[in-house]
Amino acid sequence: MQYHGRLIDCCAIHEVGEYAGSMEVAIIKQSVDSTLKTCDVRTIKTLWCRARITGWGFSADIASTNASLDPEDTDQVAVFSPYVGKEFPSHLRASFSRHFLPNASCAICDLRPASISFRRVRLDNSTPKGKWYVVCECGNPVWRISIDAYYGLQRDVLSAERNQRRKELLREAGGKHTKNEIQAILRLQEDRCIYCNSSFTPRLRPTRDHLFPVHCGGGDWALNIVMACGRCNARRGMIPFRNYCRLLGPRQNRRILRHLGRRLAVLEMDDLPDEAFACFFDGLRMNDPRHPRYIDICRISAVAKCNAAVNQLLPCSPHRILKKYFSTRRPARSQT
Repeated sequence: MQYHGRLIDCCAIHEVGEYAGSMEVAIIKQSVDSTLKTCDVRTIKTLWCRARITGWGFSADIASTNASLDPEDTDQVAVFSPYVGKEFPSHLRASFSRHFLPNASCAICDLRPASISFRRVRLDNSTPKGKWYVVCECGNPVWRISIDAYYGLQRDVLSAERNQRRKELLREAGGKHTKNEIQAILRLQEDRCIYCNSSFTPRLRPTRDHLFPVHCGGGDWALNIVMACGRCNARRGMIPFRNYCRLLGPRQNRRILRHLGRRLAVLEMDDLPDEAFACFFDGLRMNDPRHPRYIDICRISAVAKCNAAVNQLLPCSPHRILKKYFSTRRPARSQT
C-alpha cells in the first residue's frame, strides 16, 4: 500500500481523507529525502485520532495523522485551512491563535508567525483553484509545530465548537434568566451540587444544568435550571432528570426532593411565564429507562445499578413534589 503525495520543497503532502467543518487540519509528513514521491505505509508509524461534532446544520471532522520516519521527532508539519471562506470563524480565532502563534514556525524560513494571515494556495489536483491556507510572510503554508501544541490546539478548537453550538441552541430554545435568579438558586442549594452534594469552591465552579435538556426542546428559564458541578453535569448528559436522580443514592434523592420543594414553595406564580412552568413540568414528566447513557452507567457502575433498583422515581408533577415535600418536613417545635 502506497501513500502518494506532491512535494512542496522537502515536504511530502499526503491525503488524509475528506474534511468537513469549521476548520480543516491536515498533517503533512516531513520527508528526509526531498525526492520522495511515494512512501511505503509499512515503514511509517501512523496514528489516527478522530473526533466528530455536529450541529448548526454541518459536521466538523478534525482528523490528525502522525507519520514520521524518525520516531524521536516531537515536531509535526501541518497546514491549516478554513473549511468555508477565507478565514476562520470568529469563535475559533482565539483558540487557534493561543496555541498557534507561540508554538508554530515556518517549515522553510523558520520564522514565528506574528499574526494569522491567509493566502490561496494550490497544493494538489483536487482543488484546481486552490484553497485558503494560513501562510507565513514568505508565502509558505506549511508549518512546524510540536505534538503537544498541536493536540492542545485541537482540544481548544473542539471546546470552542461545543461552546458555540451550545450558545446557538440556548438562543434558539428561548427563555431567559438573570444573575440574581441564579444566585437565588445557589442559595437554595446551599452552594452545593444538586447531584453529588459537593460544595462549590473557586476550583469546583457551578454550572447550569437544565431539567428539560435544551437539546430536547427545553428553554433557558430559571425554573428549568439547577446548579451542578461540571463532572455531574457531563455525566448526566441528556438523561431525563428523574432517571438520572434514580442512579444516585437514596439520601441524595431526598435532598433533591427538598430542594425542588423549596424552589416551588417560594415561587411566585403570578410573575412566572406560562412557557417557563410548562418547560419545568415537561422536564419532570420525562421518563426513559431505556436511554442509552442511562443503560451504560448502570452497566459500568455497580453502585448506580444498585441505586436504580432501590430508588423510586421522583414525583412527576409540581403538585406531587410539594405534597411530598411538606409531608416530610419536620414539624416546628412549639414555644412554651
